[in-house]
Amino acid sequence: MSYPETETKKAFAERIGVSQPRVSQLVKEGLPLSAEGRVLVKEGLAFYERRDPVRRQMAKPDRPVAAQQPKPQKLTAQAAPLGHDDSIDHSDQDPDGDIDANSLTEAKRLHEIEKLHRTRIAKNKDRGALVDRDLVRRGLHEFGMMQRDSWIAWCSRAAPDVAADLCVDLGKAFAVLNKLVRQQLIDMADAPLPPALKGIANEE
Repeated sequence: MSYPETETKKAFAERIGVSQPRVSQLVKEGLPLSAEGRVLVKEGLAFYERRDPVRRQMAKPDRPVAAQQPKPQKLTAQAAPLGHDDSIDHSDQDPDGDIDANSLTEAKRLHEIEKLHRTRIAKNKDRGALVDRDLVRRGLHEFGMMQRDSWIAWCSRAAPDVAADLCVDLGKAFAVLNKLVRQQLIDMADAPLPPALKGIANEE
């Protein structure tokens, strides 16, 4: 990746995702500058990678997720079981296995009911009234991972400002923020789902 040779402290702060006071602090610690007082970008990035303890902080490994076999797609709309009706009287079936005309009529009726259910589901799906359950689950999982990564990255961005405002060691400030944020993520993951999501997120 190509970089400009030099840039302002403000531009360099935006490049590495920290505040301008943090860049000023890095200058005091030896951040390479040009004769005009601008940051030498390539050397500055290398210095920041070596110097900043936030970059060296080891994150805890994520808990492994058990592999799951793919499941057939399900729709959230609830429909009566197809091909089965407890109200049907099977007493007219001959013990020897022969089926009379009434049973054949009932079988045709069940077949028409099944066709009606399938047609109704297809129409609702075309109108967007049904939601793919597996698609919703994947979306919730990806959103949760995005939120987790965003909070963990926030520790790196916030630690320098907290350390500067409280006049404490940057490494200690980051360690405290990182510990609190990760505990909060665990608490959020253990919290019960809202009632509206339980039927979608739970495995069946």
